Amino acid sequence: MAEGGPAGPALDPPGEAGTPGEAGMGPRGWGGCLASAGVRVVLCVLALAMLLPRLAARARGQGAEAAGAGGTRRGKSGEREIPAASVVLRGSGVFRCRNCLSHVSTRDDVISKCFHGRGGRAYLVTRVVNVDCGATEDRMLLTGLHTVCDIACRSCNETVGWKYEYAYEDSQKYKIGRFIVERSKLDEEDSW
Repeated sequence: MAEGGPAGPALDPPGEAGTPGEAGMGPRGWGGCLASAGVRVVLCVLALAMLLPRLAARARGQGAEAAGAGGTRRGKSGEREIPAASVVLRGSGVFRCRNCLSHVSTRDDVISKCFHGRGGRAYLVTRVVNVDCGATEDRMLLTGLHTVCDIACRSCNETVGWKYEYAYEDSQKYKIGRFIVERSKLDEEDSW
């Protein structure tokens, strides 16, 4: 490489001779400079990975109802954590997923308690939160043929019931757009 001239010593470009401490290299050398830039890139990627779920929840309209600054919350008795990205229902009689304590529905949303699911008693409700719908399928139920889709907890993917998409019999049309939640898959914050 070039010798130092009147302006001072020349710098060695990356990949050529040069070890930490040589003229113009500083105590860390070229490799240390590149490594610290790489660390900065990795830290930025990790920070984005942590922020993306929060931004997605806000984009779905859950920002106001989602948990405070991304932390976790304790259940009423404090024994297990409620997932931070879940919609939180207010009031008494909140039905929660038995596995992860995500809120699913409330007593106020119950239309009827006289239904049966795969695992026993079930409730017909008007509204559910923190669930994802599966594929629709025609299913023969006790009250006739219906088009339904299973609903699963968004946090733990446990199937908690189904949604009525279509009813073939006129007497069952009131169920369309409503949900069945199975009691065996839910826990209740306040006893009924």
